[in-house]
This record gives sequence, C-alpha cells and structure tokens, in this order.
Amino acid sequence: MITRLKVYTSSVFGIIVVLVVVVASITYLNLNRIEEYARHHSEESMPYELLTDEIEMGILKTQELLTDTALTGQPNGFALAGQQAKLVLEGLEKSKEISRKEDETAVLRELDAIEGDFRVFYSIGRDMASRYLHGETAQGDTLMRDFDTRGEDLLERYESVRQLQIHKQKADGKRILETVHQAKVLLLSTCLVAVAASLIAAFTILSLKVPGENRKEK
Repeated sequence: MITRLKVYTSSVFGIIVVLVVVVASITYLNLNRIEEYARHHSEESMPYELLTDEIEMGILKTQELLTDTALTGQPNGFALAGQQAKLVLEGLEKSKEISRKEDETAVLRELDAIEGDFRVFYSIGRDMASRYLHGETAQGDTLMRDFDTRGEDLLERYESVRQLQIHKQKADGKRILETVHQAKVLLLSTCLVAVAASLIAAFTILSLKVPGENRKEK
C-alpha cells in the first residue's frame, strides 16, 4: 500500500513541479514583453518628442517668416507662414489627443490656452506684416513689439508644457518597469518555494518504510 502511495505521490508532485515551471515560464515571458514595452515607453519616446520639437520650431518659423515679410516687403512670406501655422495647430491637436488619452486635464487645459494664444499671435503677425507692406510703419512698429513679446511668451509656456508631458511619459514608463521587476521577483520567489515544498514533501513520502521491510532484511 505504501509503495503504491509512494509512486502515486511522486507522480503527483512531479506533475505539480512541471506545471509550476510551465506557468512561471509563460508568466515570465509575458512580463518580459510588458517590460520591453515599458522601456520603449520611457526611453524611446522619440516620435512624441519629435512632434513637440516640430511645434516649437513651427512657432519660431511662423514668427521669422512674418517678420521677414514685414522687413523685406515680399508678400510670398504670408503663404509660407500660413503653412507653418497650420503645422503648429495640427501638432497641438495631436498633443491634445495624447493628453486626452492619458487623462492629463491640466496639460490639456494649458494646450487649449496655447492654441488660442497662437491663433491671436498669428493674426497679429499677419496684420503687422500687412501694415509694413502698405507703408504704415508706425502702426507696424507697435504691432511688431506686441508680436515679439507674444512670441517669446508663447515659446516659454509651450516649453514648460512640453517638458511636463515628456517627463510624465518617462515617469509612467519607469513606474511600469519597477512594477514588472517586483512582479518578477515575487514570481521567482513563489516558484522556488513551491518547487522546494514539493520536493520536501516528495522526499518525505519516499522515505516512509514499508511494513515488514526491516524483517525481510533480517
């Protein structure tokens, strides 16, 4: 009876050990995939950073093109500035979509404000350049001072929001990495404890003596 029990118990514990190892391996592989995604999220967020760089550069180019149009008297600058302004507005809309998905209410509110201020900034810039082209230098000078001040303020505010978004994105990725690492440690610890417990139980059962075994040896 004990011999059968030994065989049965050994088989059961063997199956348990195999199942633990298989489940742990599958879970570990899934954690590795999550870790890879998190690392990409925190360290390789280039597409998003490129988007923010394009917005910042677009604001600068819009300002430069309208200023050049005012100073050189070349009206073709209006069309080029319009193209840059369109890119800025499209970029801001994409940034707002990201903020909506991430539920970043404060950032979204600030991006909405920046978009509104950029539209005013662009309108003043066109009016300024138009004044210069029509020989209204005094009015153009007044508008240019306002235009330049608004441009500097716009860039400073957008840079603050940009850094906030990038920092949050990297922080989220880092937090995921830390959680995955803790899960891996817990998984490996649990696996080792389960295997050790199974082996101890198996050895304990196998060490049981069959009745009459000692008498046969004598």
